[in-house]
Amino acid sequence: MVAHHRIRRYDVSVLGGSPKLSPSRLNSDQFTRAAVYHVLAYYIYPKLSTFEPDGDSFREQMTFYKNKFDEEFDLILKDGVHYDLDSSGSYTDSEKQSFYKGRLIR
Repeated sequence: MVAHHRIRRYDVSVLGGSPKLSPSRLNSDQFTRAAVYHVLAYYIYPKLSTFEPDGDSFREQMTFYKNKFDEEFDLILKDGVHYDLDSSGSYTDSEKQSFYKGRLIR
């Protein structure tokens, strides 16, 4: 006999110990600004910087964009990550999950 379970709204299937989420259901527009800040801070400006002890403008910009990334990502988590649970193509208020309380604040 096979047990059939009804899937509830907050059920997350787990495969190999990690949540099985579909990236295509995330609202990628929500992460655009954070992604740009992340690329600038961690990939572009480090390649341009000389990392001299006296500092350089690229290292200062790298620090600036690291802080902007942290701020933007915190806003996303606070306002709620938009995940299309029912694959309807739209994000209702019930599909916006806030994760702010689980984020480590330094």
